[in-house]
Amino acid sequence: MSAEKNSKKKKNTPEEDPTKVRNQEYIEEAASERSGVHKDTVRTVFNAVWEAICEELEDGNEVKLHGKGSFYLSKRSPRLGRNPLTLETYDVPEREAMAFRTSPAYAKRLRERRKQKAEQEKKNNE
Repeated sequence: MSAEKNSKKKKNTPEEDPTKVRNQEYIEEAASERSGVHKDTVRTVFNAVWEAICEELEDGNEVKLHGKGSFYLSKRSPRLGRNPLTLETYDVPEREAMAFRTSPAYAKRLRERRKQKAEQEKKNNE
């Protein structure tokens, strides 16, 4: 990497990131602006909430956030994997993975907003 690339802090703005992937810092700043709470406080709370969710999942519990969805552990069955370079097969053991299921209320909201944005983009492109 060049010194110029290293010296610039990578921003995660919509203009610079056409894939629209947002990192934690971006979400913390957005929450800070919306709530009027300092971003360091938002970061502390965000990390505390995340730790609480992770601890509950580690204890085997599901975490439900009213109107938003649920975090739960999803069991992945054992399977055969294959190295694409050598074509060698190997056993992939059973495992658990964190998953999130949206609530019906949020799923409806998401569909409606995505539909509105698609219609707006279609208008703008005409």
